[in-house]
Amino acid sequence: MHPIPILPAWLLELVRDVINKQSTYTNPLAKKGFVVYRSEEDMNIKATPLLRILGFCKAHNDGRLTAILHDASHKVLVCFSRESLIKYENKHLERLTYMSINSILLIKEANLRFITITQLPQLFGSVPGLKLKPGLGILVLEVTIVDSFTKQQLRVPPKDDDAVPFLYSDPEYLELCMEEGDVLGLEASRRYLCGDMVSDEEELGT
Repeated sequence: MHPIPILPAWLLELVRDVINKQSTYTNPLAKKGFVVYRSEEDMNIKATPLLRILGFCKAHNDGRLTAILHDASHKVLVCFSRESLIKYENKHLERLTYMSINSILLIKEANLRFITITQLPQLFGSVPGLKLKPGLGILVLEVTIVDSFTKQQLRVPPKDDDAVPFLYSDPEYLELCMEEGDVLGLEASRRYLCGDMVSDEEELGT
């Protein structure tokens, strides 16, 4: 567990709640509305969805920003939508990236999305310490509304940050997201597995 006491451990539990091991996820959007937080009395998860910023990865031409964040137990790959960044900047009159490393964010709305091995370096570049087993589905947090929980940069010894594992190495995640068997030869499935575009609305069979 990470030593910062205000961080709850919620990522893995919520993934467990929404990912069905028996399903084949040919649509990359695994869960729309994975996180919905309006207040402490109105949210779809058991703990306040707080994540601490460890580092930013890549800013993209379409306005998206990728990063590595963590809860008390796991690191996760995060993609902030252009709209989420604009809303944040309009409210706080500064960029999300301004002196925010080690600060804590409140994730108000986010989707859960699978990306392919091909898309990983395109979206995130080189991610230190990330090791993935072949055939593992990579879930990223796609943030659509975000706010600052504390702007204070909460620093800890680097060894404490390094000791937090990525979600993708947890045995429970591996159990849920490791591909098993063959995917039927549907054209959209083939395109998805090869890293090509499949729309969120595309139906890929049952």
